[in-house]
Amino acid sequence: MPKTQTKKKAGKMKRQTTLNKAKKKSNKIAPTVKAKHVRDTCSITDPFCIHARANRRPDGMSNGTIPYQVRGVIDVKTDANGNALVCILPLWGKYAYTKATYTNPNGPWTLDAAWSTSAQSAFVAANAAEIRLLSGGAIFRNTASMTNCQGLLHSFVVTNLLTGGTMPFLSTNNVEDATTPMTSGLQVTLISKPVGNGAHNFVTNTGIGGTSSDFNWSILCFEVAGGVTGTVVGVIEYVFNIEFQLNQNGVSATGLGPAVVGQRPANPVAIAAQSTVHSSIPSIIEGGLEKAGKKIEKAASSAVESLFDSVAGFGLGLLGL
Repeated sequence: MPKTQTKKKAGKMKRQTTLNKAKKKSNKIAPTVKAKHVRDTCSITDPFCIHARANRRPDGMSNGTIPYQVRGVIDVKTDANGNALVCILPLWGKYAYTKATYTNPNGPWTLDAAWSTSAQSAFVAANAAEIRLLSGGAIFRNTASMTNCQGLLHSFVVTNLLTGGTMPFLSTNNVEDATTPMTSGLQVTLISKPVGNGAHNFVTNTGIGGTSSDFNWSILCFEVAGGVTGTVVGVIEYVFNIEFQLNQNGVSATGLGPAVVGQRPANPVAIAAQSTVHSSIPSIIEGGLEKAGKKIEKAASSAVESLFDSVAGFGLGLLGL
């Protein structure tokens, strides 16, 4: 081969090697940078995460809001047939759940005539002008003794409910569902996900009522079938992370003005990664909060890495960074 061709080939290979090195460098995320994006992603996808508490959505729309966590516990008591149904509602922290009665041996369930208020409903109702939900979830814990463990736990997710409406017994026509034996120590975690375009919008406090049906987040249900009759067989702990703007009462009467937090820096990586995380993890996770947290964190880490890989060679400007 002539020397000129050899030199040209060597030069081309050198340029390609340089490009490859540059691409690898652009793909690499500094550990501290990655950790921040994963943390911010988990703060809006894992309702039980420590970073979700007293946090706000990093989309640049949280100026002048108060972050707040709504938390409560519900006893799951079976009826005379050994059955029970409780659904957790993502109603912006004002209303939290509904129960149902099952009087006909062949079903269906009949939901309560109005949604039940959350543990912090009075505070939210009195002080919030507009509210938005950041994340929500619930965990069922079997509290029955070894000798009282019987029947099934049917965990499922739906996207609409109406007060006073009906639901089939042990229905499988759901967004997601899973059935597990009511064994001792059983824990099942459910994560609510956005299902509408308005999921991340602020909603007027006065527009949220005990019969609201405009859900933009999935609804989480726990159904016990064939359990010990007339017994508390488990507890449900629910968590909603919200942020709200103060109303006049919150400013003048309650004196919450100093609690208002300024703008949270926008993080387009976390916002983009949120939908990836929600689409890659199941809503139903058998196990406790630690297991659910690890699954969500792993999905968040993978989503962040994929985002950085997708813009390699184009600069981080595509992510607004």
